[in-house]
Amino acid sequence: MRAIDAIAAKQFGLITRAQAKAVGFTQKMVSARVTKGTWCREYPGVYRLVSSPVSWEQKLMAAQLWAGDDTLFSHRTAAWLFSLPGGETSRIDITTTRKMRYNGTLIRFHQVGQIQASDIVQVRGFRTTEVTRTLIDLGDLVTDATIEDALDNALRRNLTSLPKLRWRLSSQDMCKRRGTSHLTRLVVVGDVTESRLERRFLALLRTSSLPMPQRQVEVRLRNNRRAFIDFAYPEVKLAIECDGRATHFDRSDWENDLERRTQLARLGWRVIHVTWQGLSSRPQEIIRSIEDALEQDRVG
Repeated sequence: MRAIDAIAAKQFGLITRAQAKAVGFTQKMVSARVTKGTWCREYPGVYRLVSSPVSWEQKLMAAQLWAGDDTLFSHRTAAWLFSLPGGETSRIDITTTRKMRYNGTLIRFHQVGQIQASDIVQVRGFRTTEVTRTLIDLGDLVTDATIEDALDNALRRNLTSLPKLRWRLSSQDMCKRRGTSHLTRLVVVGDVTESRLERRFLALLRTSSLPMPQRQVEVRLRNNRRAFIDFAYPEVKLAIECDGRATHFDRSDWENDLERRTQLARLGWRVIHVTWQGLSSRPQEIIRSIEDALEQDRVG
């Protein structure tokens, strides 16, 4: 039993028939434990030690042990493993090159012609699709808003990059996918912003008569550092910064951010700050402040 317990401890309380036989168990011994109620059959050849705590990770491990090494978690299950928006724990998404049968409703199979080695990673002990492939797969199942959130999250955490996404989306096996159109617009056409706050600000701008600003405008500061302004009208040195909870890549802390703003002011930039609270409660005031700033420049 010690050998069984050792194996099960690494598999969230699960054991396969093959693993049990490898340590000396016969089919009769396995059946006796199921009859006695100390083991519970999860899938053909996969058993749960009843004394083990039930968890979503245990359900994933049971599915993985049953489905085999040539399958991997994908879509919403992969998103959950990466803690991305769009992940769920109501069904299990498995990608495979084989035609597999399952009588229940928990598992959703996605059959593909091939799985590239570069698309496979280990996350929390589970074989799953790499983040770039996960985002592409996720587009088949979730709304445009959710895929935008997932993309923002992955980019902010450095889990993938825009060049990598562009390369993967252009590959032959991805270019005809029905769910990639919005993701392609975001990363190939260039319609990508760094946060939900920025997207909400853009939506507000589109309801106004204001000209659209440039995004992620680079400015060389006097200390030879670079600053990237969220939105800007460079010709009049008007900057618009979306100040959400998440920090931008070159704002390592509060003091650096203050220094950055001071340097921009010394170079003649005017900065308008946009927050969640402002967008929610005073959206038209934000529009008027931008209009006033642009008007001052024309008058001047």
